[in-house]
Formats: sequence, structure tokens, C-alpha cells
Amino acid sequence: MMLRMIDSAKSEIKLMAYQLDHDAGLQSLARVASERHVVLRVVIDRRCFEESGRGPVKQPERLLQLMRQAGGKLELRKLTPVHNGPGTYNSMHAKLWIFDDQVMVTGSPNFTGQSGNLENIVVIRDVNAVDDARVFFDSAWVKANRVSLEEVASRAAGRVVA
Repeated sequence: MMLRMIDSAKSEIKLMAYQLDHDAGLQSLARVASERHVVLRVVIDRRCFEESGRGPVKQPERLLQLMRQAGGKLELRKLTPVHNGPGTYNSMHAKLWIFDDQVMVTGSPNFTGQSGNLENIVVIRDVNAVDDARVFFDSAWVKANRVSLEEVASRAAGRVVA
């Protein structure tokens, strides 16, 4: 279902994911970005991206490939969520997709294809709910730090970025 949703996007996909490592999904994202010029705005969890041992081992390699294939249509950001006071780190564990500001998809699975868990996905087309989700995404987007192609390449090569 998610691959069909990606393939049906017309102008923009907003995505928040703790982990992003699904081969076919990343290929679909790259295809819609490069062939149909769909803009990809992706927020991932900073700690999952930066700290080895968290998240999929190949995530930086796959993100690098996606960035290269998307032809400049992907902006990647990493979020450091702080809740319950200064210095308290909690995960950016949201799983949110917004397609063309018209359809929201959310649920329990990470976009990795690795889960053996019982998962659920909800598709919402209600204008007010999608708008609320867009506001939530945009709020996280402005708090997140941009991730450059160079940083992703460095992480993919196993080098620590200062």
C-alpha cells in the first residue's frame, strides 16, 4: 500500500520516520523525485541516524543513495526532540507521511521492512486532520537540522562527522 501511495504522489511527500531503510520504498521515493520532480521533505531521528548500533546498519548508505538519485528533490533533516526539560532526550518516534498535503498516513511500523511485529497503518483524508498533521510536521521541520549530502556520505563511509 505504501508503495502505491508513494507512486501516486504528485508534488510533495512529507515524511517523519525514526528509521528509514526500506529498499523498495526508497527506490520508489527516488523514482518519483527524479522522474516526476516530487519534492521529498524527510525528518529522521538524530540519534538513530548518528549513533552506531541504533537503527538499521545500512540506513546511511541507503539515505546516501536516495539523496543522489532524487536529483536535488530531497531535503533531509535530523531532529533532536527534547521533552521534560533541558537536556532530556526522547526519540523522534513518529511515523508520519503526508502526500500532497491531502492524505496522511500514520501507524506503528518503521519504514524498514524488517519488522516481524503486528503493525497497523491508518490512512486519513479528512482535510482538518491532514492540516493538523501538516502543522505538526512543519513544527518539527523548523526545529530539525539540515543533513548535507557530505554528512550522509561520511556516515555511510563509517566516519564520524563533527
